[in-house]
Amino acid sequence: MANVLHTPSLLWMDSLLGSTLFLSATALGWALGRRRNMVVVRAVSWWMHTVVVPLVSCRLWTQRALVIVTNNALVLAAVVALGVRPVGAALAVGVVGLALGIGLRALSEFTPHWSAPGPNCPAEVRRQVKVGVALNLLELPAVALAVGLSIGRSRLPLSDADIWWAYGVWVVPLLVFAAGGEALWLGAGIRTGGQTGFSDSENPCSPINQ
Repeated sequence: MANVLHTPSLLWMDSLLGSTLFLSATALGWALGRRRNMVVVRAVSWWMHTVVVPLVSCRLWTQRALVIVTNNALVLAAVVALGVRPVGAALAVGVVGLALGIGLRALSEFTPHWSAPGPNCPAEVRRQVKVGVALNLLELPAVALAVGLSIGRSRLPLSDADIWWAYGVWVVPLLVFAAGGEALWLGAGIRTGGQTGFSDSENPCSPINQ
């Protein structure tokens, strides 16, 4: 257990390498997202538009947060699990980063699904977005730690049980707070938008029911 508490200090190099690979794959995915005829792009776009967007359109903050944290925790757990072999770790980090880049491109072109509150919006709505974004940033160290656990799993002085304890102690709490923040700022900006499937009031500045 002592090693688990010191895991972040053991992981800094692996987290750096893993994050570099992850960000490079995400950038590649973003670039590939323009090629809409590619099978992988069509598949990811379909998944985002038909599964992810409807799921995060829940009117309750708790439902949105639960969907987000469950998805993120399962994806990163799979990345850590595949780290049992160095090749598996690199492949998992690269594939997830690639899919994220394609997904972000698909969402960016799938408008209007979210509207940033303007200066005329109530202060409480703008505050909701600021707090939500601040909490959502905790997802960055969560991802860095998870990919570090995956990349460094084969060399770390930790047993398999310790790896998963470290995942539960360090990564999962960060994902929970990050998901709560993401659900918060989504709730402040989601608006009615034709094919998006989101259900909200006509006023894009009105937070949906929490």
